Amino acid sequence: MPTHDEPLASPSAMPDRADENDGELLEVPAEDWPADETAPLPPDFPPDEPEAVAHEDGLAPMAEPEAPASRPSWGSRFMGFLREVFYTLFLSFAFYLLLNTLTARIRVYGYSMVPTFRGGEWVLVNRMAYRFGRLPQRGDIVVFHPNNGGHEDYIKRVIGLPGDEILIQNGTIYINNRPLRESYVVERPRYSGYWRVPEGHVFVLGDNRNHSTDSHSLGPVPIDQIIGRAVLIYWPPNRIRLLRTRVYEEGRYLVIVDESIGDWVWAASQGESP
Repeated sequence: MPTHDEPLASPSAMPDRADENDGELLEVPAEDWPADETAPLPPDFPPDEPEAVAHEDGLAPMAEPEAPASRPSWGSRFMGFLREVFYTLFLSFAFYLLLNTLTARIRVYGYSMVPTFRGGEWVLVNRMAYRFGRLPQRGDIVVFHPNNGGHEDYIKRVIGLPGDEILIQNGTIYINNRPLRESYVVERPRYSGYWRVPEGHVFVLGDNRNHSTDSHSLGPVPIDQIIGRAVLIYWPPNRIRLLRTRVYEEGRYLVIVDESIGDWVWAASQGESP
């Protein structure tokens, strides 16, 4: 059996890879060895260097945090305050113009509309109620400029529409020969008369019939002099309520009910029918 005179090479001395070109064995430096996940980390890990973050161009040190911005000067703060005040005033003025265009706020004086209104109440009026071809309806409460040369606006209820024939006789109001019943009148009218409402006009009366300056003395009111329709009592708080009216026929009667003050009729309150 042949013997070998040369000792076997130790594993540490064995070459790592062969050069494919000439077959010569080359020794691979230790730094090129594959990383061993189980190998212990060197004692100086992690290095005492800033942490690196990935960038498209490679690794770059993390940027230092920015210093806080300096406080604005007194002049800058004052100008900012003036801008806020200007914006607030501008928005408030624009809102006021819009509100004044769409609505009116009036205060009721006197007692010509008792029991629907009392003196001192504030009422919201819809200015757009009769715009764009819309006409007043029977039972609406309207605010208008009187045609008697006065400077104060009046608030009354629409009883007659264009083309209606109004007859007041023996304490009863007839509209086109139909007697009228109303839920808000507590006293018969003590006057009489006949009116035919012309086109473009309405016939208005105060709910407190015998203590009101209205169409029975002024005549029909032109629709173009109507400011708007009363929709809400908003002051005082204990009298806040929407103004809602319902009109219907009942037998030979024409009935107007103000739902905001209850469904009772003048005739019933007098214990007799008109």
